[in-house]
Amino acid sequence: MRKIAFVCCSSVDDKRSLVYHETPRKASGEEFFVLFSPGKRDQENILRALYRKAISASRLGHPVQFFKEIVRFLKEMIGEQFSGDAVLSDSIIVIMIRRDDEVYLFRNRGTEPVCWNADSNSLAGLESIPGISNVPLRDVDGQGELFERSIEDHFALHRFDLPRGDRRLALTPSRQFAERYAEKLRNSMFFPAFETPLESGVIIDTDRTFAGFHLISLHGAEKGHVTRPGLRKRRLSIPIAVGAATALIAIVLTFGPFGGKEGASLQETVDQPILLSAQEANPDEEPAVESQTGETETVEPVKVDRKRTITLTEAWRKGFDGPVTSSPVHQEGLVMFGCRDGNFYAFAEDGSLKWKYTSGDGIGASPACSEGKVIGANYSGDIFCLDIESGTKMWVHRAKSRIVSSPRIRGDLVIAATMDGRVISLRLKDGTRRWSEKIGTAVWANTSIGPDYIIAATTEGTLVKLDHKGKVTWCVTPASGILSSPLCIEESNLIVFGTRDKYIYAYSLSSGDLMWRHL
Repeated sequence: MRKIAFVCCSSVDDKRSLVYHETPRKASGEEFFVLFSPGKRDQENILRALYRKAISASRLGHPVQFFKEIVRFLKEMIGEQFSGDAVLSDSIIVIMIRRDDEVYLFRNRGTEPVCWNADSNSLAGLESIPGISNVPLRDVDGQGELFERSIEDHFALHRFDLPRGDRRLALTPSRQFAERYAEKLRNSMFFPAFETPLESGVIIDTDRTFAGFHLISLHGAEKGHVTRPGLRKRRLSIPIAVGAATALIAIVLTFGPFGGKEGASLQETVDQPILLSAQEANPDEEPAVESQTGETETVEPVKVDRKRTITLTEAWRKGFDGPVTSSPVHQEGLVMFGCRDGNFYAFAEDGSLKWKYTSGDGIGASPACSEGKVIGANYSGDIFCLDIESGTKMWVHRAKSRIVSSPRIRGDLVIAATMDGRVISLRLKDGTRRWSEKIGTAVWANTSIGPDYIIAATTEGTLVKLDHKGKVTWCVTPASGILSSPLCIEESNLIVFGTRDKYIYAYSLSSGDLMWRHL
């Protein structure tokens, strides 16, 4: 199981905020997170005292007792010095305790919860977390009031189990704040699959520091997994790995001089392997996979006597107003990619900007090129075709749903998949829609196109094969969500991909039968 807590730091460097985070050594241990952020400077001392109490107080026993102790201390400390209502409404007070899959989240009512469900691509409140409940705090010392209002008017204590799937939770200063920074929250905190380091956090141009959590339970996925009968072990095909390594070396050798400076060199080191097989990296372990063959065999390691170390020097670099999650393509002397600032860029090999196309929304999908055209797609669902040489817009198709999956081209066939679960086919020539097929809730992974097939995968874990006319040939649901792009190996009749249950699966490309899976 994994649970990552982090802080979204302000670009103003608000040092008044107090943060504490304990990460367990084991998944079944306790994770503890604290964030106190005063709304005004005259509230710093009172929150520092409460912060010290929260860090030092015993957490033995049930978590609810710990939070009641915090409320009890706050009543004693604040009541005689400050207006409690002002302190608690202006500040951000968040404490989280996780033990295994059970989470207790304590917050003051001045925070505005915003929960993002990455599986369904939807935004909602805390109530969208399955099984969440409110734990009463009224019986602290037998009193139900804190200052002149009830305890529940100031604080909320929520209990829930880490949900299956992927959810991101932000506790922002206010609803207005969440609405104002909605796009930046979506692009930097909610959209990517990330593990943000505590020392840097996610930067948003605000003077408020607020808490964010990435909620995911791998144990939950395993508990809900149904093991299929008849699975055994068989030998992996090593030439695939060797071919991948060879292709990587070929690519680097081909583009090594690209934009390079004088002095770039190709060095050779003798008697060192290019890649370590699983057995070489862990000699005490014998890697194996599950299959339907009925026999158990281990993977034979690949031994390579020579290693080529390629030294690359930086030719140029560029800065942009938004993150670049679109992988660049190199075509006809240009390096092309999209950016979340809403622009699609084309740079020459010397780093000079050749042209720029403004799409109107962030671009995360990687482009596809063919016949002097480049196809891109943005978060508004616009699929656009540009002339590679000039950047001139040739056509735009509005799918009206967020697109994360990268478009694909084969002949005159353009394939795009949307976050409302559709696979769309367009004509490369003019953007005319051929067909649209609904296959699930959302498609994140890139599709694959073969001579007579299209492979697409959904975030709820469905793998679908269609023909070029949009007819579904077969459909399987191996496990939880599929975010990795399926790899089609036609010569081996395999489709290989990973899922959120931590397995790598291989299915028959022709029939959709499970061939093997590997943990």
